[in-house]
Amino acid sequence: MRLFALTIFLVLTIAVAHAEDCCPGLRSSEGEIQLGLDHVEIAVADRDAARELWEGQFGFRMGEWKATTGGVLECRIWLRDGSSIALLYCETALDRRAMHYAEMCAQGGGPADVALAGTELEHIRYALEAVEEPLEFIDHRTRIELTRPRDEVRQPLRFIQHLLGPLVDRAGSLQRNEARGISEVWLQTDDLARDLLLLELLGGTEAGETSTLAGKATIVEMDGIAILLFPARKNGLIGLQLEVADLSRCLDAMQLSEFHSESGPEGPVSQFAIDPALSGGIWLEFTEQTELPADNPGTPRNR
Repeated sequence: MRLFALTIFLVLTIAVAHAEDCCPGLRSSEGEIQLGLDHVEIAVADRDAARELWEGQFGFRMGEWKATTGGVLECRIWLRDGSSIALLYCETALDRRAMHYAEMCAQGGGPADVALAGTELEHIRYALEAVEEPLEFIDHRTRIELTRPRDEVRQPLRFIQHLLGPLVDRAGSLQRNEARGISEVWLQTDDLARDLLLLELLGGTEAGETSTLAGKATIVEMDGIAILLFPARKNGLIGLQLEVADLSRCLDAMQLSEFHSESGPEGPVSQFAIDPALSGGIWLEFTEQTELPADNPGTPRNR
C-alpha cells in the first residue's frame, strides 16, 4: 500500500512539474517577456519612385526587390541595431494577405504593419487572453510578431506567430544618413486605455505624455524603443523616429528642400522631421544622440 501511494505521489509530482514547464504563462511573468521592434512595413505605389525617395532623397541604402509569398515584392532597409523598414509592392495578389498590399499599392501606398519580435510564447498568450485578444497559433517554437490588423473592426494590436527563414546578412546595414535604428514608433489607437493595458501586460512601462508634430501622445517604453499612442478614430502607423550619429552629416546625405526642425529640450539632443506629404504618408523624425548604442553593428536587438 505504501509502495502504491509512493508511486502515485511520484507520478503526480512529475506531471505537475511538466505542466509548469509547458504552461509558464500561468505563473508570474514579470521581467521575463522580451519584446522589441523587429520591422515596420510600408506599401509603395511605384518601386522606382520608392527607391528615388528612400535612397536618393533620404539617404538609406536599399537592397534589391525580392519576391515573397503571395506575389508580394519586398525591399528591406536594414538598420544598425538589426531592425528594418520593409518596403512592399504588390501588383498581382496570389493570396488574401497579398490582396491587402495590392489594394494599398493601387491606392498610392502607405504604412501597413508594425512587427515586434518577442519571446516567451505562453506569457504572451496569457497577456492576450487577459484582454480577450484573438489568437492565431501555428507552432510553439516559432517566432512571434505583433502586427497591426488589416481589419479595422478588430482590436488594434494582435499577435501572430510567423515562420521565419534564416537571418539575412546585415553587413550592409550602415546607411549614408547614419541611421542607427528606430527609437520611436507612432501609432494611432481608437482605445487608448485598452492598448495601454495590453502593452503593460507585455512588459511595457507607461512613461507619461509628450508633444510631437503629430499631436500629444502617451509614451510606453519597451525594450529599447518607445511606442507613442495617439488617440484617434482609427488605428494605424503614422510615424517613426530614427536615431542618427550626427545630424549635420545626416542632412548632408539627404537631398531635402523642406523639413521641420526642432531643438531638443535637454540640450544634447536635436532633431528634425519630414512631413508625411513628403515621405509617402508617414512622419519621419530624425534625432541625434550623444551616447553610442550598446548593440554592435549588424546585431539584431531581439534575437
